[in-house]
This record gives sequence, C-alpha cells and structure tokens, in this order.
Amino acid sequence: MTREAELLEQLALRPDDRALRLVYADWLLEQGDLRGEVISLCERGRLSLTERRQVARLTARHAAAWLGPLAELADFHRTRFSAGFVDELVCQPQRSPELWARLSGDPRLATVTSLVVPPGVEPGSLAVF
Repeated sequence: MTREAELLEQLALRPDDRALRLVYADWLLEQGDLRGEVISLCERGRLSLTERRQVARLTARHAAAWLGPLAELADFHRTRFSAGFVDELVCQPQRSPELWARLSGDPRLATVTSLVVPPGVEPGSLAVF
C-alpha cells in the first residue's frame, strides 16, 4: 500500500481529523501537489480574499486530478470541493453498475456530504455508498 493510500484510508476513518488533514497536506506538498497548499490554507481558518481566490483557482484547475478514480464517475464541472476534499459529488449519467461498485470503496468518498445521482439510477444501486 502506498503512503497516499494509507493516508486516504486513515482520512476515510477520521475525515474531520484536522491534524491528519495537515499531515496529508504536508505529504502532498512534498510530492509537489498543490492540493496540499489548499488543505493547509483552509485548515488555518479564516482566509483573506486573496487566499480564497487562490483556493478557488487551484481547485478549478486541478479538480479532475484531485478526484482520482472518482473522475470516471463525477461531473467535475458541477462537483464541489471544500478545503481540498470532495464535498458534493455530482455523478454523470449512464455509468455502468460495475463502475459504481468499483468506486464504492474509494476513500475519497469519506468526505462527501452530498451525492447527486442522475435520474434513472435506482436507490438500490447506491446501497454500496
């Protein structure tokens, strides 16, 4: 298991753990991933207008990459992030049940507070989430 997978698994178990979020942010920065900057800024608390714009710019530019495998499922133009983590996952229509099942265990889902599914997806198929 990679270091990122370990950190994501820990975050899945404790998505509100501020210290763990900062450890993950540091690790991301060490890898050259600007998501670490977003997480660090947001964990500081109140952001200046310039910082809020920086967070919005970085998130818009890197959202697809930050979704990882969830990008196959997500409409990343409508999916929303909060403090560098997926908050509202808006799903694309016509995705296979196999894809839903494969992604159901992704630790990035731990921070999702709202899941928007396309019309026609039966609630039973969402039980894995």
